[in-house]
Amino acid sequence: MRLSQISSCLLCGFLAASTDVFAGPLLTVEPSADKQGAVIKVSPENFGSTNLLEVVDAKTGNCVKVIYAGRFTNSEPFSVTRRSLPPQGDFRVRYREDIRLVFDKDISLPKQKKWINPTDVQFINGSLYVMDAGRLDPKPNSPSAETVPVGHANLYKFHGDESLDRGFGDRGCLTLCESPSYLRSFGVDEKGLVYFPNGTNVEVWDEDEDDPLHVIGGTDPEAPTKSTQNVGSIAVGPPPRIYIPSDNSTLLRVYDRSKKEMEGFLYTYTPIEVITAAQNRSVTTDGNGAVYFTDGLGQMLKFEDTGKEMRFRYISHVAPVIDCPLGPAISQGLLWVTGHGPSSGEIVLLWDTGAKLLTVGRFGTQGVAPGKTEFSNPSAVAATPDHLSLWVVEDGVKEADKPPGNARVRHFKITGEKTEEVPLPFGNASK
Repeated sequence: MRLSQISSCLLCGFLAASTDVFAGPLLTVEPSADKQGAVIKVSPENFGSTNLLEVVDAKTGNCVKVIYAGRFTNSEPFSVTRRSLPPQGDFRVRYREDIRLVFDKDISLPKQKKWINPTDVQFINGSLYVMDAGRLDPKPNSPSAETVPVGHANLYKFHGDESLDRGFGDRGCLTLCESPSYLRSFGVDEKGLVYFPNGTNVEVWDEDEDDPLHVIGGTDPEAPTKSTQNVGSIAVGPPPRIYIPSDNSTLLRVYDRSKKEMEGFLYTYTPIEVITAAQNRSVTTDGNGAVYFTDGLGQMLKFEDTGKEMRFRYISHVAPVIDCPLGPAISQGLLWVTGHGPSSGEIVLLWDTGAKLLTVGRFGTQGVAPGKTEFSNPSAVAATPDHLSLWVVEDGVKEADKPPGNARVRHFKITGEKTEEVPLPFGNASK
């Protein structure tokens, strides 16, 4: 055999042996010893930076698992097992070093119409929904310049490309006439039905109807644990659940949203901390039984819905505390929440490891700059399942001794100073 043929055979053998090892400047991924998973080694350029290490679907780009979020304290390898991922699909490992929010664009209404008081935003089933709580008038009998919402509240629906979905409601807008002071949050279910808290219960709307289909909850003096008074915040859970905290109280109610009034009551839980959020949204759920709440101590609480009861799991330990956390959003364990203020304006990212809530990073400062991470009255956030986009709404409320909110809706890109992706050594993505 000629020398060139021997060299060619050796090279082919080397490539065949190493075909399941993928390496870049920052990432090395190789099969585990038992071939049932992968070993991932990260070589960060900056150990002090805030980083994200995730498994993403090779086709959609959506995150299916967060391996690590935060600062690396050592260079120990990570492991991922095949059974910890969805049963079907090809996957890649994505690493972003020194993550940050980068302003992309303002989300505008058509015909030069301006946002008045946007208070909630959610990304649901590939569409973006934004709640504008309506016109602001001076607060009666207030010596300061405080304002309160009056008139109509509107819910807008946008396509994934952020153009208005004119098939929703009246050319992209669902207008509501109930008590505007309570219409500051909403929910949308898997069928597209819309849920609004109106102070005493939750209204269920079809976008094509002029009146609500039915209401959930109500008031019964003889059954206070079932009663849903002072409702300004909700989260639509997995069918058929809906989570209803009562503002300025310690009660959380779980209802069957397919049933009318108080017929769907399931159970109540009294959390260890007081849940307070004025009328803004204070709750979110991952749709798999994990429910997260803001609390009056500037932290986040995690509960687990077992199907029979709500169980408290743990509380975050953000330091310094979040100044009035509002409008949280959860995706694959990454929990975003605003620090509304009055004395701050920021976006906080936490990571639910399954054992505790860790602080990953804090982004932005209080301010009004149009193209920067400056916020005044950030009320809610929404993230895409690929963890590449984040929307932030800032309300237009005027509070005593504080400038008014910026009254705007903006899109940010979640980027890293360094980014790298490599295939996982199992599934079609490795071929």
